[in-house]
Formats: sequence, structure tokens, C-alpha cells
Amino acid sequence: MRIIIKQYYDLRPFFLQFFVSLFMAMKLSNNLSQNLSLQLATSLALEQGVEQVHEMVKAHQDNLTHSGFIGEAKNHLLKANKKGFFEKNLPDSHFLKNDKNLLERTILYAAHRHLGEYRESGIPYLAHALSTGFILARLGFPKEIILSGILHDTVEDTPDKTRTLNELYGLMPSIAYYVYSVSGPDIKDSVEKDKQLYNRLHAFSDNAQNLFPQAIKVADGIANLYDIASMQAKDGRTSTERQALFIAKMKTLLLPFASKIDEENLIPVKKKNEVFSLFEFLKDSIEEIKLQS
Repeated sequence: MRIIIKQYYDLRPFFLQFFVSLFMAMKLSNNLSQNLSLQLATSLALEQGVEQVHEMVKAHQDNLTHSGFIGEAKNHLLKANKKGFFEKNLPDSHFLKNDKNLLERTILYAAHRHLGEYRESGIPYLAHALSTGFILARLGFPKEIILSGILHDTVEDTPDKTRTLNELYGLMPSIAYYVYSVSGPDIKDSVEKDKQLYNRLHAFSDNAQNLFPQAIKVADGIANLYDIASMQAKDGRTSTERQALFIAKMKTLLLPFASKIDEENLIPVKKKNEVFSLFEFLKDSIEEIKLQS
């Protein structure tokens, strides 16, 4: 018996180390599981929400300025931005509930500005604009960023930028600022256009001392991912070549933006100890698209 007891005492450090290691492994596994569940839940919410936007626009495409559609789109964005999804201590400034009229006016303005415009898939362009706003709303960005996301394409390619910017300023001064920050110059060379656009993004971001211009551009890119399958041959490139170029642009330009946004903790999607990673979501989405194409 003494020998057995002695052997037990001799093995105590081993057992202690074993159980500590087991506990740490279980804790790590649990944390990974929790992070994965939040990541998947948020990813699914984004995908399903964008699909609902597309279906909503298709159902009302004959009259996208009708009050019934505007109300439906508004409610979808309000639901996306609901407080219960995030930590309870988030500031109210992240939510649209107190600015329902401004949200309606923003959607209506976007509907008028994109009237008669269509994506390559044949769906009205407004679906993309609302999808961009939905993504920003679901991720808990401030209201002016959500609204800027809805309006992000109203200045680019318009013949009267000054008038448009004045109208956006009338909605909210910061909207005009952020929409202009993500608007590309009027040049045909796509490489030079991208170069100037991303220089502008950095300049406006530095001036505002935040990464919101980059966040809008990332949301725009995510919304574009849902349309990539409908890309047609254009400008001497096949649909496959255009898809490959788009994916390359996402990887080289938008993934670094997503990484910085994560570093700055701009996205308040949290639940207990779980934090949503925009970088991981974007990377996974790009890989999924590559597998499908």
C-alpha cells in the first residue's frame, strides 16, 4: 500500500499537468466553437439579408419609389440594425430607430437616382445599394455610414456631381463627405481609376481620422460578391477573366481594409467573449466564390 501511495505521489505532477492541459484544451475548444458559431451566424445573417433585399427589389421592381416598397425596405434595414444582436451596452448612436424618416428619405433618394439602372444580372441597381446599406447596418456601423452605404454610388458617374453632393448634404452633411470619399474619378482606365480611388479613400480616412470610408468600400465589395456569378464578357475580357480580376482586387485592396477595421474594433458584433472578424468573413467569402467559379 505504501508503495502504491508513494507511486501516486510521484505521479502527482503528471496528473496535475494532464488535467490542466485537458482543461485548457477544452476551454480553447469551447472558445473556438463560440467564435465559429458567431462567425457563421453573422455570415448567414448577411447572406440571407442580402437575398431578401434582392427578392424585395424584384417583387417591387415596377415601382421602387412607391411608399409600400420604401416602408418595407426601411423595416428590413431597421431589423438588421436591431440592438438585441449586439452587446447591451452599445451606444444608441449606432442605431437607426430614432431616424426613421431620414432612413425613408435616403432610400427614396437612392430609388430615384438609380431608377432605370440595372445590374448585369438584370436586377434593378437599387438592390446593390440597399444591400450595401444592409451589410453596414447588420454589422452595427453608425447611421451616417449605413446611409452613406445606401447612397455610395449616387455621385460616381453622375454628370452633375455638385448638385448631387448638395442634395446629399441636405440629407446629412457627413453623408456627402463619406459618399464622395468612395466615389471614383471619371476616367476610363480601370487601373488608374482604382489607384486614384484608393488614394482618395486614404486621404478622406486620414482627414476624418477613422476607417469609415474603407468600411463602406468593403461593404460594397461584399455586396458585389453576391452578383459576381452574373458577370458577363465585357471590354475584351471573358466573364471568367472579369471574375478573376474582381477577386484579385478584393484580395489585394479590400482584405487589408478589413484587417484594419478588425484591429480598430470598429464592428461591435459581439456576444459574450465572441467577436466577429470582417477579415475572416471576407477571406472565406472570396475562397467560396473561387470554388464556385
